[in-house]
Amino acid sequence: MPVKKNVYFVQVDVSSGKDSKVVYLPYTSGVIIANAFADEQVDTTYKFKEFIFLRSNVEETVAEMENPAVVGFSNYVWNTEYHLALASEIKKRFPECVTVFGGHNIPQSTAFLEENT
Repeated sequence: MPVKKNVYFVQVDVSSGKDSKVVYLPYTSGVIIANAFADEQVDTTYKFKEFIFLRSNVEETVAEMENPAVVGFSNYVWNTEYHLALASEIKKRFPECVTVFGGHNIPQSTAFLEENT
């Protein structure tokens, strides 16, 4: 049986953190993963790891990741800078990892990609 590739979804909330008493769960990411499970090829090829939704230390968060093949980011205006910092650290440690940005704060043009690669 082939080894499954690890996939992480990141949807950090505006107020979440270690000391926060309020945490919003990553509903959007959950819906995407739930639908992905319905595809047999996805289910047999990829392993979905725990959601990243707390605004924790970037280096510590990446250190806890297990060889990510793909990391998807659900972007909003309040988490873009944190997500960019996290993606940068992921690419330093795991250069072969594919990072994907989507969500409300990603423009239709290629400008975001060109500015942040």
